[in-house]
Amino acid sequence: MFPFEISDAKIQREVNESITYHRGYMYYLKGYVHYFEFDERNLQIRAVVSGSSEYNINVYFKQDGTVDSYDCTCPAFRQYGGLVNTLLQC
Repeated sequence: MFPFEISDAKIQREVNESITYHRGYMYYLKGYVHYFEFDERNLQIRAVVSGSSEYNINVYFKQDGTVDSYDCTCPAFRQYGGLVNTLLQC
């Protein structure tokens, strides 16, 4: 259980392009998220998402529920940074 609310509206505010949000949401609906865990002690989401390969995702939160930082092992994150499709699947 999350100690704060994570809404679609909050996620959309973090995303620069609506197409990225839409793609990530569609991947989620298609079942590409294979593992999902929220670590309450560290305020961290850990997930494994499939694309052309399997990618590890981490999202770190501040105490107020805002996103502190995130990382992903997918090539798009290394190339573009920011909230890529794989991060949005979680």
